[in-house]
Order: sequence, then C-alpha cells, then structure tokens
Amino acid sequence: MKFTTTAPPLVDSHLAAVSARPTNSLEPCTDSCPQNVLSCAADIGIMDSCCVPKHGLVVHSQQWHRDLGPNDKFTMHGLWPNDCDGSFNNSVFCNPNREYPNVENILKRYCDKREDFLYDMCKYWPSYEPSPGNPDFNDFWRKEWGKHGTCVSTLDPGCMSKDMAFYSYSDKGLKLREECDIYTALAAHNITPGDTYPVDKVINAIEQELQVGAAVWCEHEQYPLEVR
Repeated sequence: MKFTTTAPPLVDSHLAAVSARPTNSLEPCTDSCPQNVLSCAADIGIMDSCCVPKHGLVVHSQQWHRDLGPNDKFTMHGLWPNDCDGSFNNSVFCNPNREYPNVENILKRYCDKREDFLYDMCKYWPSYEPSPGNPDFNDFWRKEWGKHGTCVSTLDPGCMSKDMAFYSYSDKGLKLREECDIYTALAAHNITPGDTYPVDKVINAIEQELQVGAAVWCEHEQYPLEVR
C-alpha cells in the first residue's frame, strides 16, 4: 500500500520555508535560560545560544513508506534546524568533530531514561538504506546527527555533554513524531494508503487536525509521501 498525491513538483527550499517555524522545543541546558522565548525573535541576538537555537527555524520531517515502521504510522526522516530566513545551506554539517561513528552505542547508555527508547528509535526512526529489508540504522542516525543535529546550538559541547546532546536530539524527534500523528490526522479525513488524493486535501487535513502548518513532497524517490 502507498499514499500518492496529485500535485506539481515543489522545490526543497519552498518546503523548508513553508513548514519551518520558530521553536522553544529543543530544551536549553541550563535553568538560567529565560522560559518560553521563541527563536528568531527580534532581540535574539542578545540571547545565549545555549538558551535559544542560533538556527531558529526547525523543520520536522516525516515520511510514509510501506516497508518502514508500523502500517498505521508515519516514520521520522529528520529534525532540521534552518536559518531564520528559511534557508538551510549554512546550517548543515556544522561541526565535523561531533560526527560520531557509532551513535547507537550512545543511545544505549540512555535506555533507562525512557522505556523502550532504542526500540522506538528502530521502529519510528528507521532507515531504508541500503535497503528496507537490510537497514543500517546506525548509519542513518549518524548522518542525521552529523548533518543537522550538530547545528543545534543549544546542544553544543559548551551547553551539555556530547552523549546527552545526541540523546536529547533523538528523544525530541521521537516526541514530536508522537505529538504530530500524521497517519491518524489523514485517516480522520478518509485519506489512507492505496489511493490518490489532491495535495490540498492532504495539507488541509493535517493543518486542521494537528493545528500546524504543513508542506508535502510527493513521490520522492524513496518515500511516496513526505510531510514537513
């Protein structure tokens, strides 16, 4: 089964600009940080980058793939910090020194912090490479962290330990996926795998049910439907 949608192609920069929004969801490391301050605010320049993300628009991306995850759930693609103007070219692979070779071992150290944590990572943040039947989760998580997670200033080494930083990034991605249950939102509007739907109907269903902005990527090479 798969979702398909009817829509013209959309460029990636448009998706990032539409679906990204300011955030205070990547928790600061210290109690001295002001509470409930959104990134990309007018006075953000005077804020400690350990308190508010320097790249302040965060894109939360989920995808549908019939061979990944449960049949009735979207899975995570990534959590991507973008610049406040919606661009992202300056906020990828920010710190090569923090690109860890075996991130799965780091996550195993934090399994006691959340029941079934590593199981949920494999279930809801799986990889299709090198193939859905033979995935390399560690390589996928390593790439997502190296390309995007190292750009979250609130997770910098001066703000928290490197192991805790990667755990916090992964844990937040899982929690956002659970909070934004795209499959259930679409099913409430009779949008289910196996048929073709206008892209406007898909977006309207998500925005109505989840109260968030959304953009879609249709018929991606690996993912028939990706929502950001």
